[in-house]
Amino acid sequence: MAAIFIRRQRYKEACVLLRSLIEADPANTLYNLMLSFLYGKYMNEPKLCEKYKKITEKITLRNQGLINPKSFHRSTPNPFELPSFKALSHAEVEMNKGP
Repeated sequence: MAAIFIRRQRYKEACVLLRSLIEADPANTLYNLMLSFLYGKYMNEPKLCEKYKKITEKITLRNQGLINPKSFHRSTPNPFELPSFKALSHAEVEMNKGP
């Protein structure tokens, strides 16, 4: 639908539609790339064009596994975080005993 709006030179409506689609699915590369194309070619907004182009590049690199996922957790625990104080079973106590 956004492509039809662009073809009919209704750029603002295409922009509104693409932004609502991106709000629903921010990790969709097609929506971000189309919005980048729309801002760059038709609406003369180079900063927004670059923004959505970089978003698309990051999503693509994440999907290919070339950069870490957004929810990357550190392998070392936070020293300021309190440990869980749940009760350990007898088997867990025996397993955690040292030599």
